[in-house]
Amino acid sequence: MSPEEEFGSCLENAESWIRMIQERLEATDNVQGPKAALENRLRESEVILAEEPEGNLRLGRVLVKAESLLQGRSDDEKHEIQAAMKHIKTLWEDTQINMAHCHSRIEWVLLHWSEYLKAREDYFLWLMNMKQKLEPDLELQLGLKEKKLQLSHHTVLLSNILNQAALLERLIQESGSLFAKTEDETVNEAAQQMLKADHEALQMKAKEKVKILEAIVQEHQQYADRREKFQNWLQCMKEKFNNCYTCTGDKNQMERSLTELKELSDAVSSQKGELDNLQVQATAVILNTSPLGAELITKDLEELRADWNSLRLRCQQDQEPLKLGLHSVLETKSRAEQLEREVAKFAEWLQSFDLQPPDDDGMETAWCKCLLTRSSILAEEPRVEEFQLKLKEFCRFSQSEEQLCNKVLSVIQDYKRVKGQIVKRCNQLGSRLRCDFQKFLQEFQQWRNSTESLLHLPLDPDGGPLTMTYLQNVEARGPDEVIEFRKMNGRDPSDHKLLLKKFEVWLKTEDRKLTSIFAAKSPRSSRERKNRKQGLKVLQSRVPHGQKIFEELLSTEFSGANEEEKQLEDLRYRWILYKTKLKEAEELSARGPDEVIEFRKETSRGICHYLSRACCAALPLQLLLLLLLLLAFLLPLIEEQDSCSVVNNFARSFYLTLRYQGPPPT
Repeated sequence: MSPEEEFGSCLENAESWIRMIQERLEATDNVQGPKAALENRLRESEVILAEEPEGNLRLGRVLVKAESLLQGRSDDEKHEIQAAMKHIKTLWEDTQINMAHCHSRIEWVLLHWSEYLKAREDYFLWLMNMKQKLEPDLELQLGLKEKKLQLSHHTVLLSNILNQAALLERLIQESGSLFAKTEDETVNEAAQQMLKADHEALQMKAKEKVKILEAIVQEHQQYADRREKFQNWLQCMKEKFNNCYTCTGDKNQMERSLTELKELSDAVSSQKGELDNLQVQATAVILNTSPLGAELITKDLEELRADWNSLRLRCQQDQEPLKLGLHSVLETKSRAEQLEREVAKFAEWLQSFDLQPPDDDGMETAWCKCLLTRSSILAEEPRVEEFQLKLKEFCRFSQSEEQLCNKVLSVIQDYKRVKGQIVKRCNQLGSRLRCDFQKFLQEFQQWRNSTESLLHLPLDPDGGPLTMTYLQNVEARGPDEVIEFRKMNGRDPSDHKLLLKKFEVWLKTEDRKLTSIFAAKSPRSSRERKNRKQGLKVLQSRVPHGQKIFEELLSTEFSGANEEEKQLEDLRYRWILYKTKLKEAEELSARGPDEVIEFRKETSRGICHYLSRACCAALPLQLLLLLLLLLAFLLPLIEEQDSCSVVNNFARSFYLTLRYQGPPPT
């Protein structure tokens, strides 16, 4: 085949192939129809684009054939060949451009479809969600707070629906744009109107529910406001009732209170119609409230009616005491006069006490007098408490009783002042007695130190001189046996501390019981007097037991420290005071009420007689206590003679060896 024939055949094949590609493009280049058809066209356009290398190859072959054919040709022949080459190149370039444009145009329309479908799917999901929320009927709520929350929730839903209107408009516009390009029935005007109709129906349903809830909330709010207003009015009436009802001894005040009560009773009774209106309004509210909420409203309204009815009855009933009180003013005045006489008599009795008795008879005698005076003062505590109770009762009456109240307050203050001075005086005397006794103990300690050198002979466990046979027995024992032997014959100093604590606890318990008997009110009936006597009798029966413990305490060995001596002296003082108070209480309980009053008068006039008896009873006891203390101080000296550390020292061993036939002592 000649070169001209080869060029012509290659050129014809290339042009035929390009025409075939153009025909395929013309059949593919169309954006109308449903999305599935567009997707098929897009795939076809991609296949056509894939043919581009084949077209370039065919064009290249034509160019190669043309180059070899142009050599040695005339100008006319060259011009003809070049024109054919230009034509084929232009045809292929246009085809390439159409291939790209066809693919891009279909791809862009499909992208528009995808974006629209995604937006429409999101809208449909939102639409279905809102329909599910608005589909159920409105639930009945518990109270006003819950109803307001329900209204707020549906208001938010309605606002959300209204905000979606702008998105729906854009969606409809995109649908119209797609329809103009594709003429697909799924995005035609009928489909657009259906979307709009669904949205408007949802919006109407939300508005209807919001409107219903607003009416329910408004109805409940009006009831709550009206109920609160009635409650506040009722509370105000209660306060007026509490302020106007004052049962005093002032006749004018009682008349004013009676008038106020009548006016208040009329005002309360006039509000029955308002309470009935509340009942009617509550019935309407209950229809739109849950069963539990309806029960609470009913119960609350019943309580409100009960409060109103209670106040109405109290206003009516409490008028009677005021009416009776107007007739009891004279009786009240009589009681006030009786109290005034009792207060004057008690004030005269207080003035009879000598708050600073002389110390001529001795400090202990003055202390005993002070104790008896304090007992008499404390015995009048029930009477003072009775004055205080009557004072509270009379203070509720009018100013006509103010003078009496001032007198009672003055007497009570005088009693507290006298009691405080007596207690202070007793404490001062007790402190001075303890100081004097401490000085005596110091002097006795000096005497004891000066006589220690005279007590050089050891004593046996029975208190006599230590015999040779006893010393030999001690020396014959080993160190451990000597220590053990010292413990069948002596006492541990720690026993004294334990016994001291035991007696102190026992004395506190007994004194507390006696104080409770004193603090009780004066017995009125024979049964009360019998109970008081029985209690004092039980306390008196335990005095020998306490005395035994105290004597054992005095006879028990102790370390001799200043702190223990001070505690022992304090216990001795409290023990004497307890027995004195117990004895006086027994004497008072043995008398009748009239005799007790007479006894107090005799005590205030002839207190010296009892002081002398107390001093006579206390002096031998004090001497006995001093003797026991002396013996207690001597016990350490005796122990020094019996001590293993003294008996077994080198000097004692040497001294005993001169007189003992046997092995040397250890």
